Amino acid sequence: MAALDRTTSVEVAGAGKAGTEQGGFRSGLLDLWREASRSDPDLHAVASHLSTVPDVAAATLRFANSAYIGAAYPVGSVLQGVVRVGCRTVGSLVAARLGRSVINQWGDDETWGRALVIGRGAKVMGRLGGLGHDDCEQLFVAGLFAEMGTLMLEKRDARYAQWKADAQGMGFTIDELLAQERLVFGADHPSLGGTVLEGWNLPAQIAAAVAHHHCPANRFEMVLATAMRIPQGVTCIDQSLEDGLIDLGLDHHHAFIERESKMFANAAAAVLDAE
Repeated sequence: MAALDRTTSVEVAGAGKAGTEQGGFRSGLLDLWREASRSDPDLHAVASHLSTVPDVAAATLRFANSAYIGAAYPVGSVLQGVVRVGCRTVGSLVAARLGRSVINQWGDDETWGRALVIGRGAKVMGRLGGLGHDDCEQLFVAGLFAEMGTLMLEKRDARYAQWKADAQGMGFTIDELLAQERLVFGADHPSLGGTVLEGWNLPAQIAAAVAHHHCPANRFEMVLATAMRIPQGVTCIDQSLEDGLIDLGLDHHHAFIERESKMFANAAAAVLDAE
């Protein structure tokens, strides 16, 4: 298998950036996410800005009237929808829409659903673990794009997925695996993911957490790394996730974190995919 040189790795990252300019980033969703995710958002300003992005405004109304929210009566205006779900949830839906426009270029529906679970799980863990408002909002976005490096390597070389499975089967430690990725592909997946997010001008903390998800250096990064262990499928006790939650002091919230992450992901996917 031919190695990817450094230039090619940068070109892969550049392709991801170009994709965002054709999707959610170009339409101003990143600015809307920042506005809705502020610690002191203006409801009317968020609703006014949201109204300029019809697909996300419609998704917000669907979410406000969904079984996930469980309200007794429907709302019909964007402002009413924002009031009902709150600006933080609007911010999550905006970020999810942005994420979908990018991830769909590199992955499939399963990848998209997985990204939502990781993002919601990270945000919930951050909140339960005492992280601040800004950190929790950034954790959601970090979770959406946590596996971006892997997706880009898979897209660049169809043999990557099988190569990785074979390498894991050989019993490599994670450090050895990443070293082999750099040797064979010219980049390891965490570093590539972090480089891509830096190129998208996302907050530095998000890019660093993605780049360090196999070697977290602080609590923010530990939360993201733990959220990435949430298993697919039905809620179950997964030892890898349990160990991460114990390290964070959140093991007594295990069932809630996993259930809430998957319920939100299903609800968000449904309202966004209904466009």
